[in-house]
Amino acid sequence: KQWYQRRVRAGKMPNKEIQVVPWNINDSTKVNGPQDKVNMKNQVFIGGLHGMFTATFISKVMNDIFGNVVYVEIDTDKYKYPLGSGRVNFSSDYSYKQAIQAKYVKILCQVQKIEKRIQIDPYIRENECCSLCTGREGRRDSPGPIDYCRACLEYFCNECFNRHALRLPGKHERVTRQRHGK
Repeated sequence: KQWYQRRVRAGKMPNKEIQVVPWNINDSTKVNGPQDKVNMKNQVFIGGLHGMFTATFISKVMNDIFGNVVYVEIDTDKYKYPLGSGRVNFSSDYSYKQAIQAKYVKILCQVQKIEKRIQIDPYIRENECCSLCTGREGRRDSPGPIDYCRACLEYFCNECFNRHALRLPGKHERVTRQRHGK
């Protein structure tokens, strides 16, 4: 695979160099083994992906670093072009925890001469409830965000996360995702 660079001019704008990256729509998903082994609780978000990174490539790299990769999906737009983010599922809790703790990995693709630092965060599922108060603010119909503690690997509403971080010593790092449509 290769990409093409070209100088273009649009209206009054001066010539600008653009990069055209060809993309095969079949390169957005990679499944390693039976799909019934995909555990949604062991899913991470990956961001900062280069447009040339395929699901097969990401699967190989993440498997080499953390092991036990069973599924990779690269997020695409309505035209199936990559958005620069995706998800990776691990079959083991240990591999998932190692990826979460890493936060970032540097990927070097020698074939395309690309070096990229990608972000790794827990994939925060929208319908999760608070681990402590499941019947109160952490309800699925809660208007607020749901937080994830990177150190404890648990979900919390904002109020419970604050109490949890004060009550238990250690480094509690909040990762937040806003609920859609709220």
